[in-house]
Parts: sequence; structure tokens; C-alpha cells
Amino acid sequence: MNESFTANFQAGGGGEVASFAYAPGSTELSSEAAAVSAALAGFGDNAGFFCVCFLSGAQAFLQVAQIDPILTSVQWMGNEAMTAEEILADQGHAQTLANADFITVSFSAESTPLPQIFIDDFNAMFDKDPGIFTNYAFDAANIAMLTMLAVGNDGAAVKSMLPFIANHYIGTAVQAFLDDNGDQAIASYGLYQVSDDLSEFAEVGAYNGNTDTITYN
Repeated sequence: MNESFTANFQAGGGGEVASFAYAPGSTELSSEAAAVSAALAGFGDNAGFFCVCFLSGAQAFLQVAQIDPILTSVQWMGNEAMTAEEILADQGHAQTLANADFITVSFSAESTPLPQIFIDDFNAMFDKDPGIFTNYAFDAANIAMLTMLAVGNDGAAVKSMLPFIANHYIGTAVQAFLDDNGDQAIASYGLYQVSDDLSEFAEVGAYNGNTDTITYN
């Protein structure tokens, strides 16, 4: 993923990329934050930080980053895990992300007619919002079940039929159209930033995979 991101970023006009890994489950990331800060300092004024983190990693990194003069002076981007409301429970973390003009992506309620229905039904059953990836898991399970209903349990038949089922499935997160590699061919996402009152991640725009365009609210 890192190699693919770097290649696409630089093909689109981006400059040098430095990547740093951390051990999942780590609760103290001072050395990693120091390494990122040093790299950013060497990149100049146009540098930015892209955090691909699990929730616990994001929280641990923010705990250190909020007092770092370099990390608090550049723009941040993040992956879907960083839309978790738990991140904003810490006022310092929320303010750090707001100051960094932080932007992240998640599914958009506008991507298909079904996301809000799924959220409402999930709330009615469990009395809480679904997790970040709950709707994706729901769609994947439905595609698998529909495929097996069509062809049974034969592995070769399932492999052959699944792309057809997926390509005609409108889900709670995405239109699950697959490419020749079995990956999602067309992706649409909502763009999210920390709200002015620091209470939530508010949708500020959307990426349309059909047209490869970004629009802002």
C-alpha cells in the first residue's frame, strides 16, 4: 500500500515521501513522532502528514504530537479509522486535529440510497451508531450470502459467480463494482473535518469515483 500510495502521489505531482511504521497496539509513540517531526522539518513549507493508523495508534500519536511544534504546524490527513468519535473525546486531540485542518474520508450518506437507512436500523436495534467499518462488513457478508444462495457451496462456482453478484449489488456503503483483480473499481467517499465546536467529524465534501472529482459543501 505504501508503494502504491507513493507512486500515485508522485505521479500526480507530489514530491518526496517518507514513511514510518509503528507496532499495532503501541500506547507510546514518542520516538515515532520525533522521527516524523524531523522528516517534516526537512521537507519545507509545503509538507503535510498522512496518518494511516488504527484508533489506538492515532490516539497515542496525538498524545505526543499535540505538543510538537512541527507536527502542529502542518496539515494532516488520515484514514477512515480516524473518524472514530473516541478521538474527539480528548479535547487536546480534537483541537490538534482542528488546528491542523485535518481531513479524512469515510463512506458518504450520498453514495447510495441505503447508508442512512442502515444507520437508523442499526441504532434502533443496538441503541448506538455502527462502527467505522460495520457497513462494509454488512455488505461483504450480504454479497457472500447472495452468491452462495445462487450457486451453493462449491468453491469454484462461488469464485465465478461472486463478481457478477457484487457488480449488481447496491450496498449500505458502496456500489460494489469489482475490477479484474477483484478490488472495488469505483469508490466514492465523504470528506470529513472536525466541526467548529470539536464535537464531531462533519461531512464537508465528497469524492465521486465515477467522475474522479471532488466537490465541497
